[in-house]
Amino acid sequence: MKTKTCTRCRCTRDIGSFYRRCASPGGYRPECKDCSRDGAHTRHRVDEMAVERTVAGDPPKRLTPAEKRAAVQRLAGRLTPGQIAERTGLSYDRVQYYLHTDQPQHPKAGRVAELAVERVPTKVIARQLGMSPVTVRALRREMGLEPQTPPMLKGSAA
Repeated sequence: MKTKTCTRCRCTRDIGSFYRRCASPGGYRPECKDCSRDGAHTRHRVDEMAVERTVAGDPPKRLTPAEKRAAVQRLAGRLTPGQIAERTGLSYDRVQYYLHTDQPQHPKAGRVAELAVERVPTKVIARQLGMSPVTVRALRREMGLEPQTPPMLKGSAA
């Protein structure tokens, strides 16, 4: 059985888990079917690790607009716009734009909020709306609807 490693999730899967693509050297897309489906809304997705790297001053080669905005928002209280531009690799005008415009609402944020208020689990919301659980969690956190984790039991081993 032939296997291939997904470039996005780094999982090794059988070749049936990849879409065919004649233009690719091996004849299949580089990411698995699950990652391809999750990638439908990449413009709105925020990779927290990429944002953290950008805030630290080591931005990756490519950032989505949502990741750029998130990095600028995190640095807004600590640095001047010029310093933010240097650290993130963005232009001064782009930093000003991100600082002075409201963040665009995710197209499915309203439905996520409705389901979150009904106490529907994050994974179920993600499955129903065709979104990544990470994106659903980020939206819930932004709206203050993230489910509370139970406190650690006293006397449990650390």
